[in-house]
Amino acid sequence: MKCYNDKTHDCDIAVFKVKEKFSKNVIRIRLTDKEPADESFLTVTGWGLTSGSSTTLPNNLQLALLRKIQRSRCSAQYDAINNITTNMICAGDERKNICKVRMRISGIEAK
Repeated sequence: MKCYNDKTHDCDIAVFKVKEKFSKNVIRIRLTDKEPADESFLTVTGWGLTSGSSTTLPNNLQLALLRKIQRSRCSAQYDAINNITTNMICAGDERKNICKVRMRISGIEAK
């Protein structure tokens, strides 16, 4: 995105256009233009760290189903580290979060 900021991670999103048909090993997720309801489950994907002790990024795209956290609660917890902007959504729990997704999606690899 044009507004991406590598220091704050504002607008940290990627969208892929695919010419070929998806195989049965790849699932589509819908993008939304509306703020999801607090406590709703969100499908998130990424090539982030897969555990707290990991220092290398995976080659395969990861997927997790996470619960959305109320923006005010998230801001209270993270604003000292990084300002939570209106372009960001907080989701996760004690075991997993958007930066530490754990389920591998077959057939998609980082290049």
